[in-house]
Amino acid sequence: MAVIAMEHITKFLRMQKQAIQAYNRRIEETAHRLGLAKPEADVLLFLANNPQHNTARDVVQYRGFSKTYVSRSVESLVRQGLLTTVQSAADRRVQYLHLTERASLPVRLLRQSQKELFHFLTEDLSDQEVAMLERVFQQVDHKLSLLK
Repeated sequence: MAVIAMEHITKFLRMQKQAIQAYNRRIEETAHRLGLAKPEADVLLFLANNPQHNTARDVVQYRGFSKTYVSRSVESLVRQGLLTTVQSAADRRVQYLHLTERASLPVRLLRQSQKELFHFLTEDLSDQEVAMLERVFQQVDHKLSLLK
């Protein structure tokens, strides 16, 4: 088993923080150009990128946002015609969230912002290195899931 030196852990945590800040700035800029708030963009992107997770509870659970953050965003997106909700027949407390056709352009532009950032971060890596990075992320993600 490999042991990671403390300075590498510090570097990893710093890089994670910088990546999150860069991502948030990029998405916020694109959202602003689209007339959306950042939380609305976050919800749109989550639903577009994870169609199998289509409830507000899913957004809260998988992205770590507060219920209020998601609830207000969903309400606003419904008012703007970018999202519809359908109540679950099995559980009246659950509402399924569906992107509308009107959400297509904002989603496309927000996804493009994601792709541009990830391309910038990985453009100097070989395909092999990117594949290795993805495997490492999966392994770390699995280990983190065991801590919950």
